[in-house]
Amino acid sequence: MSKLLIKSAFDKISTIKNYQDLFHKVKNYEYVSFDIFDTLIKRDVPQPTDLFEVLGYKENISNYQQQRIFAEKKASVKNKNHTSLADIYDNLSYLPNYHQLKKDECQEEIRLSHVNFDILSFYKYCLTNKKVILITDMYLDRLTIENILKKNHLLGYYKLFISNEINEMKSSGNLFRYALKSLNINSNQIIHIGNDWRADYWGAKKVKISSIKIPTYKNRKEREYQDLFDRHSQDFKFLMAFVNNHTPETDNSYFKSGYEVVGPVLYGFTRWLFNQARHQGLKQILFMSREGYLLKKAYDLLNFNREIPSLYLEVSRRSLSVPAFILRPSLPSIIESLANNARVTTIGKVMEQLGLEADGYTNQLSKYHLSLTKIWNWNNLKRNQEFIQFCSAIQEDIFTNSQKEFSALRQYLKTIDFSLPTALVDIGWGGNMQNFLVNILNSLGIKNELYGYYLGLERRSVKILGTNNLPAEGYVFDCLSHNDDQDLIIKFIGLCETLFLEPAGSVKKYKLVAGQKVMVERYPYEYSGNQQKKQSQFIQSVQEGALKFVSEFNNSSIVDYINLDSKTMFAPLYQLGTQPTLKEARRFGDFEFFDAGKVSFLAKPRSLLWYLGHLKILADDVNTSVWKVGYLKRFFKLNLNYARLYDYLYDIYQKFKKYKH
Repeated sequence: MSKLLIKSAFDKISTIKNYQDLFHKVKNYEYVSFDIFDTLIKRDVPQPTDLFEVLGYKENISNYQQQRIFAEKKASVKNKNHTSLADIYDNLSYLPNYHQLKKDECQEEIRLSHVNFDILSFYKYCLTNKKVILITDMYLDRLTIENILKKNHLLGYYKLFISNEINEMKSSGNLFRYALKSLNINSNQIIHIGNDWRADYWGAKKVKISSIKIPTYKNRKEREYQDLFDRHSQDFKFLMAFVNNHTPETDNSYFKSGYEVVGPVLYGFTRWLFNQARHQGLKQILFMSREGYLLKKAYDLLNFNREIPSLYLEVSRRSLSVPAFILRPSLPSIIESLANNARVTTIGKVMEQLGLEADGYTNQLSKYHLSLTKIWNWNNLKRNQEFIQFCSAIQEDIFTNSQKEFSALRQYLKTIDFSLPTALVDIGWGGNMQNFLVNILNSLGIKNELYGYYLGLERRSVKILGTNNLPAEGYVFDCLSHNDDQDLIIKFIGLCETLFLEPAGSVKKYKLVAGQKVMVERYPYEYSGNQQKKQSQFIQSVQEGALKFVSEFNNSSIVDYINLDSKTMFAPLYQLGTQPTLKEARRFGDFEFFDAGKVSFLAKPRSLLWYLGHLKILADDVNTSVWKVGYLKRFFKLNLNYARLYDYLYDIYQKFKKYKH
């Protein structure tokens, strides 16, 4: 253990402040020499020897990693450290397929290699202005190393020196000495750059070559991520190794957040969905607008359409609920159904939910002393006599419009073959849309076999889906199937929905054109104003980053090895949502969120000084925030456990309400 700690400490050492210093450091040298592995090339594994674990997994050889490490140690002792891959596999000849294993290891070295972005621009500079030398202590053969360099576009170097060809090592200085002699140059003409303290830094110094040590590991991500579910998952370490090597070189923090945070759960969910649908024998997949937009993009990107085709179902709560009014027995039951959508509302929002244009009812509203903009608590509004009388007065219009929209909806639904076993997909959370859709299809006599698949199912799904025996599953959490599952999204539900949002307005209704053709009418896109356009661009950057991760991760050798456990893939997003940095809370907290006619910020508190005189408003603001932890982080700014603090404040708030009543 002490040796590992010492090695870890030396690995972190760097003799330069940052990579930009390299340009100045090499100014007076004709030749620049580079180490290869962990300097120019990174492997998409937590530790280099983890590559052997991947190989053993693919070849179904138990304990292969330990066997391979031991074989290399034996070969190193025999060959005084300058060993070759052939020497190593001589010690594995007891395995029946050891010749194939050796070939496969070379292939995995190529597949798992990735250029070190931190040094790439400097390497390109040296190609133009210096003579570039590559010097490596490595057991791999020349062809494999050259293929690794070729795959990562590290070409144009002048000479490549490999320890196992020359039977000398960098750490003794002899490999550097050999290079000087081969190049016919003096030590003051060349400078060496590498990550290993003993081999690269002191090995070069032994022959009076100037040397620079860079850190073996550098966090290239927006932050260090942790597995907050505390399962000590090796899979999570592999995922983070991949993310760190591949996270894009860009100043666009939204793009990087998309790659690092949204990408993993997007990929994991999409793969899980496809596997579940295939196992269930489903014949098509319907992604529901609007949060299903990014999910369908990922599904199509992974070419799953070739086996199970997918469609984009343009629906919304409003586009399904208004036509469904004619299926309800009475006006009071319609009003009661609206109360399930939000705790607070306005008459304007109610009119919209009823499917009527408020402008046409000015006189009636005035007659019953109702304002379109006044904010009501739903429980108070539905008992208000003037509101009840107003609804009775417009009852005929409600049902007439509902019948008209029902006819158009019927035509739209007929464009899809619901008789096929079908996956209905959304990010979550209660299953209302699935319930609406099934009820309407049944009322139309349309045979349907729908299975719901969601990122998560919260507790109200038990009432909405469970009591109606509608089949559904949640990927990350599933309170429908597992009563003890925790609702993992509640503290940042608004943030999650925003990051998955389609860049178009919500579906309003369906119109019949020329008698039979159906047109989908949408509301104006909320983010079409000047300030909102900027937010829309930020969301688009997040989604582009997420899709880039999906593409690159799918092409990686790692994807076949690690267990795509839902908690592993969800962990980065969960950390952003429940343990944001102050930068992240500010970055996303200013986003506007639209819900039930109300516009709010995801997490934008007022000042501490202001709240000192308005403590009750602070409690209300925290409770109504759609990213509660981000709100608290921006408010206090300290490094606290804000998820736990929110739980504590929520308990106090509930007790206060109970005491008040």
